[in-house]
Amino acid sequence: MKNTTTLFILIILMLAMQSALYSQQRFNANFLDNSIITVYGSTNINEFKLTINESGIPVNSYKGTFSKNGGRITALADLVAIPVKNFKSRDPLAYSGFLKLVNEKDNPNIYLKLNYLEIPATTTSTPAQTINANGNITIAGKTKTYMFPLTLESAGSDKYNVKARIRLTIRDFGLEPPVEFFGLVKISEWVEIELDTNIRISL
Repeated sequence: MKNTTTLFILIILMLAMQSALYSQQRFNANFLDNSIITVYGSTNINEFKLTINESGIPVNSYKGTFSKNGGRITALADLVAIPVKNFKSRDPLAYSGFLKLVNEKDNPNIYLKLNYLEIPATTTSTPAQTINANGNITIAGKTKTYMFPLTLESAGSDKYNVKARIRLTIRDFGLEPPVEFFGLVKISEWVEIELDTNIRISL
């Protein structure tokens, strides 16, 4: 009887593992034209912004898997590496300050990673859906996890416009706001990262 019970438990575990395996789906994602990531910052004198488009992101193809459990979609995907120097700004002082702000010499990339999406129990009839997202941001070699609202809008059979805005302090990453011109210009510790990206997702 004991052997029969053990065998039954093993069969149940194997079936559960197979179910978990087959519930995962593979996907490929690509940034399309007119994808922009913007960093907003400020000093004690003015505000500034830096932008990067899809051409500034060296690797444009990402692979991963996702699984759905109730209202949560969990994704296992490649990191999105964004070279800090590839950001552009009309303000040379702001650009220089930003490189110092994120310690670009020692950490040339900012990394973004999506962990999971929380799908609401009820969805609206409009094309754009706002959902809660959980993701990692890595700056200066330190990773922090954030929850933030994300707007997803279908732009075709396999194309989506994805928008999000995250406010954070660089102190979360062990960084101190730099100063310029002998302390006359002070850069704020607070920055906002805005995504307005067009993505193709194929299964």
